[in-house]
Amino acid sequence: MVTFTVYQFLSISFQCLIWRLEFAGPASALRSSTICRWEIINKDILLTTPRIKTKYVVILVILVLICIGLGTAHLMGAFSKKVGHLLSPPNPVTPIKPSASQLHIFNKAAVCADGIPCAKIGKDIFEKNGSVVDAAIATLFCNGIVNMHSMGLGGGFFMTIYIRNEKKAYTLNAREFAPINTTASLYNNDPKTSKKGPLAVGVPGELKGYWAAYKRFGKLPWKDLIQPSIDLCEQGYKITLSQYDSLVTDEENIKKDTHLKTWFTEDDDKFKPTGSVVKPTKLCETLKVIANEGGDALYNGSLAKIFVQDIQDMGGIITEEDMKNYTVEWLDPVQTQFRNGDHFYSMPMPGGGLLLAMILNTLDGYNFTSESLYPENIVQTYHRAIEAYKYAYARRSDMGDMNFLDNVDEIVSNMSSHQLADHVRSLINETKTSNDPKTYGGVFVTKNDHGTAHVSILAENGDAVSATSTINL
Repeated sequence: MVTFTVYQFLSISFQCLIWRLEFAGPASALRSSTICRWEIINKDILLTTPRIKTKYVVILVILVLICIGLGTAHLMGAFSKKVGHLLSPPNPVTPIKPSASQLHIFNKAAVCADGIPCAKIGKDIFEKNGSVVDAAIATLFCNGIVNMHSMGLGGGFFMTIYIRNEKKAYTLNAREFAPINTTASLYNNDPKTSKKGPLAVGVPGELKGYWAAYKRFGKLPWKDLIQPSIDLCEQGYKITLSQYDSLVTDEENIKKDTHLKTWFTEDDDKFKPTGSVVKPTKLCETLKVIANEGGDALYNGSLAKIFVQDIQDMGGIITEEDMKNYTVEWLDPVQTQFRNGDHFYSMPMPGGGLLLAMILNTLDGYNFTSESLYPENIVQTYHRAIEAYKYAYARRSDMGDMNFLDNVDEIVSNMSSHQLADHVRSLINETKTSNDPKTYGGVFVTKNDHGTAHVSILAENGDAVSATSTINL
């Protein structure tokens, strides 16, 4: 006896049905109530056509079509194990639209900021013959208005400055400090107070950092760097989608603040929609004082006492002594050299420049070219880059504030070395990856950071500034 698979059975049945329809015609085929059957004679298939009822023909046709549909679905992977639900967010089901940002080519200089009016302010400073640091400070003052949900006078920043004619880079740490009265048990009763509310506020370094950078590399009068932002503040700026989303996310706390509620809500107590004009009047007044008194206004000038009193009235612990004692740090940059001779400079700890140096050194060894992004190579290229990031960020647990680490020199020399990069490349598996941090040497996992703003500025003479600012929200 010869046996047939389901697919052979369906194939024979369907071919016989087509044969009857082709040679007898649809109506004739149904009237004759005939279909094919097979018999095995000497292992050959002999087709005969006995008559049966019409309803059996219809049933068989339906069954054949169903089986064909199921077979097609199976071949297309409809019954394969689903993994999409494990992804968060899931893979897009429709192609992602291109970025709305326009590609620009600059002939002389460039100012890149995440606040549209701020890029123009930086450009105008260049046109007044300002230095790259002048342009950076002016741009950041503006960003502190239109992106006040991410950065501003109450926060701090990291800045890397490159002076081309010196062939030298400088880095500035102007991040917040913990108040003097902070204790290890301060947040034990309510850990949430370390993230929201007056006890979460650090001693701000933003303005002091601007002032330090200006005194070392500034050219134009200090007031000229702030006046464009004062004008924008008084004329008003438009709420962006990013800012609107941040308001909705923290609605309760925003509406508790008298000034923020006045600026961002309408008469019906709802937030103003995206595109609405906001005039943060109190901030405008503060900027005018800073323009006239200089960058120390918030630390030992007329604003210091007012600021401290506001914080303490809300339950904070910042004192006038905290403000007076705050200092920025000028640090030696992280640096490395790539195979093509290019030099890399970035922020040392507590910034993440070491991680970026480790990543770029690792990828530099692959000798990527434009062909690395060809369709046949792009998956491997992305895989290598992602794995390099994973191995680097696993080392994040070794990092911290250099003022409180014992083995700083060892960490810096190791993570920025080409020997470590070579070792990482040897560990990268070209055919698999892992979601377990321990695979990459990670000791703990940190949550994604949110709420930063960044500016990148390149002057006509080759000087450059890269600055990342945050209020840690």
